[in-house]
Amino acid sequence: MDSCDGAYDIYFSSNVSLETSPFFQDHIKTLESELTPNNREIWGLPFYSNQSNNFLLPYYRKIYFGKSGKKLGFLESFIPVKLFNSSIENTLFSDNGSLYIINKEGIIIVHDDESRILKSMEPSKLDFLKKNLNKASLFDDSILCHTKTIPEKNWIIVNEVPKAVLLVPAKEMKFNFLIIGIIALVCTVFLSFRLSTSIMKPIIEMEHSISTMDNLVSRKYVPIHALDEIGKLGKQYNHMIDRIAEAAEFERKRDVQIKQYELALLQSQIKPHFLNNILENVCGLIELGRIDDSLSLIQDTADFYRSILSTDNLLISLEQELKIVSLYIKIQNVRCNNRIRLEIDVPEQYYEKQIVKLTLQPLTENAIQHGMDLFGKPLNIRIDCIENEQGLILRVHDSGLGMSREILDDILKTERKTSAGEPIHIGVYATDQRLKLHFGIQHGLKYSSEMGSGTTAEIHLPWEIKI
Repeated sequence: MDSCDGAYDIYFSSNVSLETSPFFQDHIKTLESELTPNNREIWGLPFYSNQSNNFLLPYYRKIYFGKSGKKLGFLESFIPVKLFNSSIENTLFSDNGSLYIINKEGIIIVHDDESRILKSMEPSKLDFLKKNLNKASLFDDSILCHTKTIPEKNWIIVNEVPKAVLLVPAKEMKFNFLIIGIIALVCTVFLSFRLSTSIMKPIIEMEHSISTMDNLVSRKYVPIHALDEIGKLGKQYNHMIDRIAEAAEFERKRDVQIKQYELALLQSQIKPHFLNNILENVCGLIELGRIDDSLSLIQDTADFYRSILSTDNLLISLEQELKIVSLYIKIQNVRCNNRIRLEIDVPEQYYEKQIVKLTLQPLTENAIQHGMDLFGKPLNIRIDCIENEQGLILRVHDSGLGMSREILDDILKTERKTSAGEPIHIGVYATDQRLKLHFGIQHGLKYSSEMGSGTTAEIHLPWEIKI
């Protein structure tokens, strides 16, 4: 036995005489009253042993014989508290926290600080722990307590750590995130600057190229630094510059051609040989005493020249163009003894439609030149029209001799020349070019002919015509 505060506790004994000790008898009776079939073991309160210099936790249990079930006695064992500490210390939340065990009365029976053993917990804290069993809760907004119950022993394992200690990693993490954020921001600004520079540099160069372009023909290219999206954009821009320059050059040449054809038009309107032929015809009629016919020819000639010289506009109405053709045929019939028969089958609803001046006259002149029979056979010329989705098609048919394949293939490709080698600007080729220059490449003349059966010329006009 060992003495502890004036009382005697039995640690170990093989002395049978202890059974007769009054203290021992009372101890046995107390254990028998607490040990029942439903409660076959008891854990006592810890006490300090001077012999082992350690707090011990008593353990009692009834011992029965295995076969007969006869009670043999009691097992009394004393377990060092340090063993409990070592078994649960690995579940400690923090080095600055504490881990301990209390019984149902709130007495601390296991603690890493021996001075706290056998201390009673504050009632308010004990009530808080019992209300928050098997979970983590914040006590008094300052201590995080996590509890776990041991039902068979009515113990509560308490793991607690101050709130401030828990916030230290959070503050460190917050600081680390702040540093990382600053570094990321600096890197982002740097990369954004580099990226924006790589993007904006070609664009600035492109803007400079546009602003320094003296005219549409000059070509200011953008340097290609890489084959990325910006490089592809620069490449497309340079290609666009080429196309703009080519289009500008085409427009320049087209304007020159238009002026040339307009000049040629004005020059052809007073062709000496045409006017000379008319004057000779007038003289011949007068010599034959056909005064009325000569006056009629003079009047027709005046009306003809008045029609083609009355306006400076390149476009005139279809009605005016048909009038020019009628006067031209009437004048030519004086020389051809009325062998040319003109038929116009164009609805009046198209009379106000615009057409390039002197479009039909060169075609009728060409029909007379290639279709007139030298043996006196009449030449029928018919002008009519049809519609399609693209616009109006004017057709000039003649019943003349027709044209060979060689002439037909050549008539819309090169400017025909006179025997003296001078170009005839107002001819079929020039008319075709003027139509295409004014209305577009898809519009112009189309010829078809068959030897002995006549020729047909088609003029394709768009529905919408810009004046």
